[in-house]
Amino acid sequence: MRTRERRMPPLSPSVLAAALEHAGIGILITDDRRRVLYVNETFTRDTGYSLDDIRGLSCAVLQGPGTNPADVEVLRGALDRAEPIEQVLLNYRKDGTPLWYKVRIRPMFEDGTLRYFVGVQENYTPLKDLQRQLEHAANTDSLTDLGNRRAFELHLAELEKRAHPFAIVILDVNNLKHVNDSFGHAAGDALIERVASGLRAACDTQERAFRLGGDEFSWLVPLAEAHALTHSLERLYEELKRQGIARQEISVGAAIFPIENLDVWSAVRLADCRMYEQKDALKASTPRA
Repeated sequence: MRTRERRMPPLSPSVLAAALEHAGIGILITDDRRRVLYVNETFTRDTGYSLDDIRGLSCAVLQGPGTNPADVEVLRGALDRAEPIEQVLLNYRKDGTPLWYKVRIRPMFEDGTLRYFVGVQENYTPLKDLQRQLEHAANTDSLTDLGNRRAFELHLAELEKRAHPFAIVILDVNNLKHVNDSFGHAAGDALIERVASGLRAACDTQERAFRLGGDEFSWLVPLAEAHALTHSLERLYEELKRQGIARQEISVGAAIFPIENLDVWSAVRLADCRMYEQKDALKASTPRA
């Protein structure tokens, strides 16, 4: 005997409306001119904006000073073409708090005519925060909190593209092995941290310091004029002195790109060679016990 199929009643508009209202994800609906018609409870909870706050307004009200104009142009272009789009965008809560969102927007047509845009947005801020933490860990020396070798290489490439003169300063801590062997690695780490503090204090807003590994550091210094490097190095020595580090405790070499070498890595090697020349000269001038 064949079981009679049970006909399911259609969902009522009130049930559909309640499902939208209480969905655990932000939902926004606009008309074809992108004026807000509807937002659900999750949208209001996430953004602070109620429907009464933004009804009839453009979603541009959610944007702020940190919103990337290029991201907005990509979004606007897709909507102008009535195309669906998915994008991560920096928006702002009603109280001004920045929030990253992953937005998915789809056009809706009736009888071939564009009538609405339906947007679904997920709070992407925790993932963005995690991404920033991972990027920081990947580019930061864990002992000194300076940039690491990877960060040095990235910033070096960035400066090379700008085609403005900059100095590559290589700094090496003399006798770190002796400190580690005689007083322990904690003392060696403390010495490394003091050098890092001196470098950090010597940096202005355009300059960056890095720990390349072990006892070796680098300092990238944009230069308006070649002779400005002399003043920068004197500033570095003064900051190191404040950390209790005398000039003979470090060896320094520098090269200016592209004035001294048109290949940036050749300039790095030149700075490194000059650092070792200073180290050898210091050893030769130091009386043996």
